Parts: sequence; C-alpha cells; structure tokens
Amino acid sequence: MKKLKRLLINLIPLKKYRRQVEFSQNIFGQNNLWEGDFPKRVKGQIYGNNNKIIFGKNLQNFQAHICIGTKDCPVNNCEVKIGDDSTAGYVDMMLLEDNSFVHIGADCMFSSGVSILCSDTHSILDSQNRLTNIGKSVEIGNHVWIGAGVKIGKNTKIADNSVVGWGSVVTKKFAKPNVVIAGNPAQVVKENINWDRRRPQQMLNEAKK
Repeated sequence: MKKLKRLLINLIPLKKYRRQVEFSQNIFGQNNLWEGDFPKRVKGQIYGNNNKIIFGKNLQNFQAHICIGTKDCPVNNCEVKIGDDSTAGYVDMMLLEDNSFVHIGADCMFSSGVSILCSDTHSILDSQNRLTNIGKSVEIGNHVWIGAGVKIGKNTKIADNSVVGWGSVVTKKFAKPNVVIAGNPAQVVKENINWDRRRPQQMLNEAKK
C-alpha cells in the first residue's frame, strides 16, 4: 500500500509534472508482454498474468508511468495500448482490476500531469455489501488533445478530434467527436471543433503569407 500511496501522491502538483524518467520495466508474473516501439521515457510495472503493454510507432516524445497491478494486488488480462505518433509531457496510468484496458488512439497529445485511473484504489459497497465501483476501461480516440493536470477516471471515453481543457476531471463517456470538454466533472462546452499542434501565432503568421 505504501508504494500505491506514493504513486498517487506523484500525480500532483504542477511544478513536479515533468519528471524526465528513463525507460524501465519491472514484470512479475507469467505471459506478460511489452510490444512495439518502446519510448525512451516510459517507466512501467506489471504484477499479474497475461497482461499487455503495446506501443505504436514514433513515440519518442511520450513520457509516462504505466502501472498494471501492484505487489499486493496483482491483476490479469489487462491491456494498455498507445497509438502511433502520440506525445505526452507526462502521464500516469493505473489499472487495478482484471480484464480492464486503456486504449489511446493515434496522434494524441497529452500535456504534463495527466493521470488515467482505470480503477478506483478502494472499494465502495451498497447496502447489500455489493461492490459498486467496478472499473473496466478508458478509451481515448484518435487526435485527442488532453490539457495539463487532467484526471481521467474509470469507464470513460473521449471521441476523436476532441480537446479536454486543463485541470478537467473526466468521469463519463463522451461519444461525440470534435468537441471541447472541460470542468469538474467535465462536460461539453464547445462543438464542431478540431485542433492543430501548431501554436496560434504560427498559424496567424502562415495565414499572412
């Protein structure tokens, strides 16, 4: 539990967002797989069996800490998949339940201090002592821009060509593409948009030519 608490503390604050980690992997269990074009600045750990971390192409500017299971909570049959040409200032990902997954599309852009929690870290029970907060998936489409300090929770979806405003907390599925979502909890604040990696001034300068 101490390791888990340290990991959660590291999700904040802003001044500590950029960590310059170097690639490393710690794997405990059977039939676990790291596959693809490993980014230079990804640190990961797997506890459990039959889990996968799959990297796409051209991810040299993707910096993350990926945690599938922990020593006191190994998990099975989980998958993290990151699409081609995506970038990240720093992302923390955590999966703590069997058969859960985080899928990130191609050409996504994550700022610093983003956290993706595909599972809660403790249980919530109803009056009949039944578990109510089961986590299974986080789905992020192609060409999605995630702002600084965004928190993305379990069982969520962000559709293609969308933007998530900095500091937002995503708690549900957004199936409509080309939207800006923002707030806590996040909601759609603008529709029919797209975005570009070039800075606004660069685009203004190019428009003058």
